[in-house]
Amino acid sequence: MKRFIVVFSLVFFSSCLSEDLAEVEEIISENPGETESLDFCEFDLADVEGDFSLFTTWEFVGFQHVTTKKFDKLTCMARASDLSQKGEVLDDMQKIILKLSEDGKSVACGEGLTFQVESISASFNGCYQEGFDGIAMHILEESLEFFPGFNTLPVLAFNEHLINSLNNAKVYHIESNKMFLYGNTANERLVFLALEED
Repeated sequence: MKRFIVVFSLVFFSSCLSEDLAEVEEIISENPGETESLDFCEFDLADVEGDFSLFTTWEFVGFQHVTTKKFDKLTCMARASDLSQKGEVLDDMQKIILKLSEDGKSVACGEGLTFQVESISASFNGCYQEGFDGIAMHILEESLEFFPGFNTLPVLAFNEHLINSLNNAKVYHIESNKMFLYGNTANERLVFLALEED
């Protein structure tokens, strides 16, 4: 009788084990390499023909090292953090937009020209002066608006870096559909891409 119980137990456990192995094999057989990759940090920086000026609507790509041409990790971390907080689909992700007015003036700017920024979970306005490829920008502190509920540490750090960099902008350079802003930091520039109009 004991022998029968031992044999029955072995058969029973081996059948359970084989079912578990079959399930594991089924999971492994699904090719994990076919998952869709998230490319919200990648931009096509190829030259595009067209007439691009300072007054084009610009989308921020990232902070780029001038020598190595590598982009910072902070911008991508902020985008990823914002996306995970909002739970939005990739196509609806908020773009970081810079618009410089061609003739819009403001009393707050001493009748100077204005610009607007829509950032990650924030927006703000400022004043600028431009001439001979030089530019001076100043963000109006009273215009800073941070949207509640979505301000994670990477997003806050990114917005602070973006604001400081714009306030320190000295030179701009436009190459095809790209605009570069240079400030006090010799090794870093802000890279913008002309936003295609829908």
